[in-house]
Amino acid sequence: MSIDTAEQHFALLIRPDYTFKILDWPSTSESRDTLKTLYREIECSLVAAVDITSKLTMWVDDEGICKNLPANAPATRLYGLYQPLSQPYYGNAVFTGGTDPEGNTLGLNEDQAITVVLRHLDAIVHMPSSRQKHDD
Repeated sequence: MSIDTAEQHFALLIRPDYTFKILDWPSTSESRDTLKTLYREIECSLVAAVDITSKLTMWVDDEGICKNLPANAPATRLYGLYQPLSQPYYGNAVFTGGTDPEGNTLGLNEDQAITVVLRHLDAIVHMPSSRQKHDD
């Protein structure tokens, strides 16, 4: 049984300044392009994969702390929503799906991408749970 990767074609870039971008993710048939995408978006030449769940992976610059890159508080906070925090992460971070049976990195499907974006936004924008009515 093969995994349908047609829907799994997104990744999420989160920068230390809280900005983000939804990326097109290469299909597994273009797996040689996944590293190119990661290097380009993270702006590095050596990446580290941080498994968050079996269906969510965070990619960061493996030399981020040595390069004195800024701490990526939003990516670290997002990681902490799923796993206990053990360290901060530095520089740009890219979030992808898990892996297929051959070990290829999968993209996020539309629902997964939206969920990760909403969790990122929820951590930085604190919306009141209900509005109080005022009599004028």
